[in-house]
Amino acid sequence: MMVLGRSRQKRLFLWLLILAVVALIIVKIASTGGSLLRIQNRHRHNLYDNIEYFPDKKPTLCAPVLDKDLEPAKPGVKYGRPVRQLKHVMYTSVPKCGSRSLIWVMWEIYGHYNSSDIKDFEYRLNASPVEKEKAFLNKLLNQAERPTFFHAHHRFLNYEEEDGPVYVSILREPVSRFISWYYFMRHGDADMNDTAALQEMLGRNSALPNETIDDCIKNKREDCTGDYYYTLNINIFCGYDTRCSKDKTFALREAKKNLDKYMVVGLMEEFEDTVRVLEKLMPSMFGGGAILYKKIMADSVNISKTKFKKTPSAETLDILKSRMKEDIEFYEYAKQKFHELKYALKIGTTRNC
Repeated sequence: MMVLGRSRQKRLFLWLLILAVVALIIVKIASTGGSLLRIQNRHRHNLYDNIEYFPDKKPTLCAPVLDKDLEPAKPGVKYGRPVRQLKHVMYTSVPKCGSRSLIWVMWEIYGHYNSSDIKDFEYRLNASPVEKEKAFLNKLLNQAERPTFFHAHHRFLNYEEEDGPVYVSILREPVSRFISWYYFMRHGDADMNDTAALQEMLGRNSALPNETIDDCIKNKREDCTGDYYYTLNINIFCGYDTRCSKDKTFALREAKKNLDKYMVVGLMEEFEDTVRVLEKLMPSMFGGGAILYKKIMADSVNISKTKFKKTPSAETLDILKSRMKEDIEFYEYAKQKFHELKYALKIGTTRNC
């Protein structure tokens, strides 16, 4: 019988160990539809690697809502209505409104309970034919092997079928959102550096990296003059109808109507309460989120904080408010609905929830 030398035995053991680890990774990625590939940088790795498992059940801060605690449902209205079964969720990600924090919460939930998948898809905020977007959505849903949390920058698309996805989203005060977006695209944060941000979006007539918003307005740069940047909210929630990008009055009216087709649209300024509402309305998907967010809250805030911002002048703020009046009206409308829902769900009335 041939006896391997000690050094050769160590090398053989090391190679076998490496092969075993690679095999486990491949199996894990295959079982999640490749969703683990979304953990792309060291921050997401750190959040995911620090997971403590709770295999038995999802510990929730907020007890699921009971039908008797709510007003009778109105025909066609999904806003604020509990979803009992686990099904697809379509998260409408509005830029710079806390989306990454919610996605990190979902990765925590996935890591602890593995009860649903997480999948992103490409940027789809630009105008596009409705039928094309419906075909894309149907393909996306049909390819999912089990209930999935889908997230991306996309517009609302009305899905009439009973087994359609549950829509959720988060908004932010529009002027604050615009300021954050403007400086994020030029200076980045701990999760995305400024080079990556600049390469992703800035055009030839965009404000320069060293220009403030005051400079951008004064110099009439593209990203401070086009309606797209000032009507982003109403365009997203209006949808893919061609009038959404051309008629502000139509877009605002439709955006308000479409809020009723979302389970909830929360607020970045009240992010923790938003997670609690999600958990209370759909514990099968979001259960455990409120507790898990507390664990990652500090890291989430620090990682996604834009590296540099300068408060605009009073004159610039007035200009922004004037140009964003439809988006501001929509935000105030959504905020009122969210506060009414929080009151109905008794969020904030107990020590934990």
